[in-house]
Amino acid sequence: MTMTGDAPMTQPRCGYCEDWNRQHPNEAPRTSCGACDSCGAPGHFGAHPRRPASICLCEEHWAELTAPGYRFELYHLVYLFVLLTFAAIAYSFAAKWF
Repeated sequence: MTMTGDAPMTQPRCGYCEDWNRQHPNEAPRTSCGACDSCGAPGHFGAHPRRPASICLCEEHWAELTAPGYRFELYHLVYLFVLLTFAAIAYSFAAKWF
């Protein structure tokens, strides 16, 4: 949720909140989908940019998650292990010929 001064915005920015507000016109409009999974602040659901999952995050954590740049993930260690194993095998074959 974007903050304007001290008051939260009343316009939702996500499709889930907009759909709920359209389907329930007599209810109070929703300004968030739920609590942020990281800090508990009001947040919105969305697709995780690097994993096949949906996640509810506040504006601050969405900005942190989608910031440009390299992000180290644990599965990168698997790629590194495969690369090093391939290099060791290739080196052992090359050492026999030269």
